Amino acid sequence: MSLPQGTPPVTETTPDRGTSIREAARWLTTAFAAVGTVLVAGLQLGSLGGLGTEEPWRLPLALGAVFVALLGTGWMIVRAAHVLITPDLTWTDIFVNHEIPAIRRRGRAQPLLSAGRSHLSYDALLQLLKEASSTEAVPFEGTAAIRRKLESARARAAHTPTDTEAQEHVAALEHAVTLCLTRANAWQSQQLYRALIRTLLRTGVLTAACLVVYAWAANPPPEKSPQVKQPVPVEIHLRATADKLPGTELGKQCHRRTITGVAVGGRLDEPVVAVPATEDCAAARFTVTPELGVAVPLRKP
Repeated sequence: MSLPQGTPPVTETTPDRGTSIREAARWLTTAFAAVGTVLVAGLQLGSLGGLGTEEPWRLPLALGAVFVALLGTGWMIVRAAHVLITPDLTWTDIFVNHEIPAIRRRGRAQPLLSAGRSHLSYDALLQLLKEASSTEAVPFEGTAAIRRKLESARARAAHTPTDTEAQEHVAALEHAVTLCLTRANAWQSQQLYRALIRTLLRTGVLTAACLVVYAWAANPPPEKSPQVKQPVPVEIHLRATADKLPGTELGKQCHRRTITGVAVGGRLDEPVVAVPATEDCAAARFTVTPELGVAVPLRKP
């Protein structure tokens, strides 16, 4: 299908069209980038060096989460830039990218379904332009149809310069072209903005999920102290006073000092110890809790 010849000498693009939508996209992008920068800057990447000993899978998982989060942020910026730099639609753009595909879709449709239906109903933008201009002096019948009418009206006005009616008809057609372009570009900006919002939501959810995964992978639970499976000689540093040593059977004179004993059960951080009798301390068996003191192994268990 050949492109209609001739171009209406009217402004095919309207300055500042979609400005509000593009400003919103710019602010959304700036805010998203700022939040992403703060979150990434807050990641304690230095703590990753301690991973990979007990659970080696945590390191690649944390690095992968950071990479995906950065990739999502970059993709969001690219999508927003697409909204900001997309040029306005022209009369030719509408014809090539909307009307021709609509005519082809109508031709491929079943005859019973396409009977009586205009090709304009096979494209969302063309249908919008048709409905918006249905009550106006020059209803939208397609870009090619309006172009032909405009060329014919201009030719008639050129042959009869004194014909006021012909001049008014040309002005009405040119006004219709401008209105169609304004509506088409507003529709395009709205479509781009909706796509940007969908991308923002998906990318935001993905980035948040990646940060949660990173925080979990980069902060493994503290290692539990090993169980005492065989007797281990320990040095017990008592920090409690005599009145806080009930049940230890150490005696009131045995407090705030260092004694030796043997860990025979429990965990190394709170072992069950047996201590022999000394000059001030009686023989006893008790659990070394943080309130009583701390037990330090004298050899590797």
